Amino acid sequence: MADMIVPEPGLYVDVPAATYHGTWAACSQSTLKKFDGGTPPAKVIWELENPEAPSNSMEKGTALHARVLQPEQFDDLVKLGPTATRRSGKWKDMKKARPDLCLLEAPEMEAVRMMADSLLHHPAFRELMDAGFDWQPEVAVCTDLTGEDPDTGEEYVVRAKGLLDWWLEELGWYIDLKTTADASPEAFRKSVVNYGYHIQGAFYDRLLATEGHRVERVILALVENKPPYLAAVREIDPASLSLGSQKIDKLLARYYRCASTGDWHGYSDDIEFTGVPEWALRQAV
Repeated sequence: MADMIVPEPGLYVDVPAATYHGTWAACSQSTLKKFDGGTPPAKVIWELENPEAPSNSMEKGTALHARVLQPEQFDDLVKLGPTATRRSGKWKDMKKARPDLCLLEAPEMEAVRMMADSLLHHPAFRELMDAGFDWQPEVAVCTDLTGEDPDTGEEYVVRAKGLLDWWLEELGWYIDLKTTADASPEAFRKSVVNYGYHIQGAFYDRLLATEGHRVERVILALVENKPPYLAAVREIDPASLSLGSQKIDKLLARYYRCASTGDWHGYSDDIEFTGVPEWALRQAV
């Protein structure tokens, strides 16, 4: 693992994703959301200290971000693998020599190209990008979030971080690029809940507000990850962001309790009842 640093509070422009994810020691929205999904803190800290190698889908997502956000650097950051599949020794050797390099198989590279083209030609996305606004790509923010633990009343301070795909400071808008299986309105509403996008939006809102910046719009640029790679642009509504903000208060308190005490506990220490799920009991009636 790379040497970790605790960044000073502020906004940082053109921060590579590898630097942000690999070296910045601060609480991220993805870490915070694990506490909302019922993951035991012991697993949270294990996953933080022992990150898994990127999956194939994660590599495609990284490549898509590079093609859309850093087109001038794409050829340096993303390359075709040395062989047709990832299973060869040459592929592993190349990845070992350049762990920061995103290697794709030929069909994946073509998929990334088509996904990027779909988004870049979407009318709403083009309007946002071509309206003369001064969008800043890959803006990282780090700050101290404070609050009161709703269970204990104890005040907490959590050094937190976020990475905005595009930030428009003059209007308080930011855009986040997401891949999805289904970008249709109803299906994606479920994705907002399942993946906690409303929590992410509210978290970034709070980070920026703490650093003195207002957030007026949280916009998601969506691209489906299967042909024909349809794109859509959605804005998270205020009611959903408000719900996300309510959750953040509780999640930050849970994170602080673990981080400040070093008690990243597992499951219950007590004997607990178990049995069939409630739906099975209902079916038996």
